[in-house]
Amino acid sequence: MSQTHYRVAVIGCGRRGVGNVRTILQNQNLHLIALVDPNPEAAAQIKTECGLESCATYTDHLEMLKNEQPDLCVICVWTGLHLPVFRACAEAGVKAAFLEKPVAGTWGECREIGRIAASTGCRLSISHQRRFHQGNLQAREMLAEGIIGKIIRMDLYSPAGLLDCGTHTLDQAFSFLGDSIGVKWVHGAIDLSEGTEAFGIPEGKMFTGTLMYENGILANIYCNMPDADHWTGVKVFGTKGFMEFTWGGAFNKYAIYDQPDFEPPVIEEEKTDPMRRSYEDIVAAMEGDHENELHYHKGLRSAEVIFAFYESVRTHRKVDLPLENVEGHPLKELLQSGDAIPRPTVAEPAMS
Repeated sequence: MSQTHYRVAVIGCGRRGVGNVRTILQNQNLHLIALVDPNPEAAAQIKTECGLESCATYTDHLEMLKNEQPDLCVICVWTGLHLPVFRACAEAGVKAAFLEKPVAGTWGECREIGRIAASTGCRLSISHQRRFHQGNLQAREMLAEGIIGKIIRMDLYSPAGLLDCGTHTLDQAFSFLGDSIGVKWVHGAIDLSEGTEAFGIPEGKMFTGTLMYENGILANIYCNMPDADHWTGVKVFGTKGFMEFTWGGAFNKYAIYDQPDFEPPVIEEEKTDPMRRSYEDIVAAMEGDHENELHYHKGLRSAEVIFAFYESVRTHRKVDLPLENVEGHPLKELLQSGDAIPRPTVAEPAMS
């Protein structure tokens, strides 16, 4: 491992910020220099709990960027603040940023974040850290080797809303397909009987949808669905068998049709701390010239599918990808229109 030390600032000192701080302190290439939160008590509490006597604290990320000039910024603020905070970091010359998922609260903001990363050269990673669970690492190897034959269908599950948690499940499914297969079209439906938000962004309640991948694989996604037969993760069906994986890649049910005695390998989770591996991935990207495992292109792909689903809900139709003529958050626009519950169209009687 390189002996280079990178100066790190954490922006946002809530629960996710605390978790990131504890992981950063385990990486010998990273030196935590600043904590930022509009609530000074939040930053002070982390500083005390983690014994960070020399770490500076700020209530304003712009002041921190000017004074500290960090190499890496970890952004753990609410979703609606992702774009302005990342923009400030990139324009200040920060070498890399680690952005909490989801990418942003609108599709236009997601695309702008990608544009800024590309134009400034700031190496942006999205926190889809579940890719580094030992189970998911093993699952990708097994599926690539054809253990269940050719994949023909998938079921995707998320315990909460589509934008906040469904992004993990979509990213897991993309990784199982080798990150090489895009989505052709989507169609979605949402339960709006109860208004819900995640970090200030509308989510709705239960969501169900259908995805058609470019290679013909059909998938269904279920978010926050009562009576579900699987809590979270992905079911993968192939020509030779099927496997059910949790978010972390642990096996649930499985069968290899011509191997009735098949038993999957034991998952040794202690070997892989997904957040630790995420930071190793980020450091490697800062030192190299490659697309790392958590590269923002992958996060944008899942975000595009999510906002296409919301556009399908808004327009009551199938939506093709790439997603065009969408800048905002279609679900928010639907709720603001006052037409969240569609009225059926009554056909005119046919003339005799």
